[in-house]
Amino acid sequence: MGSRVNYTAVGAFVVGLLICMVAGFVWLTSGFSDVQYRKYVTVMEESVTGLGIKSPVKYNGVDVGFVDSIHLNPKRPKEVIITLQIRDNVAVREDTTATLESQGLTGVAFVGLRGGSSHAPLLEAIGHEKYPVIRSKPSLLVRLDSIVRTVTNKLDTISDSVSHMLSKQNSIAFSKTLNNLEQITHTFAQNSQQLDTAINNFSHISTDLRATSAKLPALSVKMQSTLNHFDGMVSNVDAAANNFNVTVRAGRNTLQSISKQLVPQTYTLINRLSSTSANLQTLSDELSRNPSILIRGKARGTLGPGERH
Repeated sequence: MGSRVNYTAVGAFVVGLLICMVAGFVWLTSGFSDVQYRKYVTVMEESVTGLGIKSPVKYNGVDVGFVDSIHLNPKRPKEVIITLQIRDNVAVREDTTATLESQGLTGVAFVGLRGGSSHAPLLEAIGHEKYPVIRSKPSLLVRLDSIVRTVTNKLDTISDSVSHMLSKQNSIAFSKTLNNLEQITHTFAQNSQQLDTAINNFSHISTDLRATSAKLPALSVKMQSTLNHFDGMVSNVDAAANNFNVTVRAGRNTLQSISKQLVPQTYTLINRLSSTSANLQTLSDELSRNPSILIRGKARGTLGPGERH
């Protein structure tokens, strides 16, 4: 009888232990805790290899949540939609960004959050969005890959340029250029004495130029004085022109006065000359008809009735 009681107690203990183990496992996996989480979404256009469900989410290096789900965007397969569970006491703001990071070069991948200035408003869902969307930035590996590709493209371009420069045609042209340079240097070597003479002449010319430049201030003073005299001459010419204009106006007035006085007298004289000319013409006609008038005089006319000699 005592043996059966012991087996019952042992069985009850084992069952209770199993129940406690199951409860503990559920508690650990389901999170029977007071911590509350809020869902966010971020979209990345890069490979998320190494990132999985329950991967940590860190805000400036501090664990604040975990990855809840990872799936492709059905409409745009190059986009990876990642749902994040972040503690509700963590202030995720509109300028917060999400980046795929790893602990070391080959460590565990996680989602790192950066930014979030104190004056920026809290991030909320907009329009038809089910959860707030955190903007994503390319990871370090993606940025390095972009830089490496850019450098590689530039190296390829440089390589193509060098290959073009070292082509057969350019090699021939380069050889001709070297030959021309050799001929030029040989010519310079043969005419070194003439070059020395030219350099000496240039030195003398430079000396003369320096001496001339030293005289330039005095010449500029003389030129300024000459210009001042010229300005005085221009002023005198202007004054003379003004005096001439005054003289011309006075002469015009004098001529107008003279013309007013002489024209009437001239007109009377012309009339008298015209009358005299007519008398002379009459006298000339009478002399032509009867020249004896000069000796006898002009014959008297016939007396009328009652007239006496």
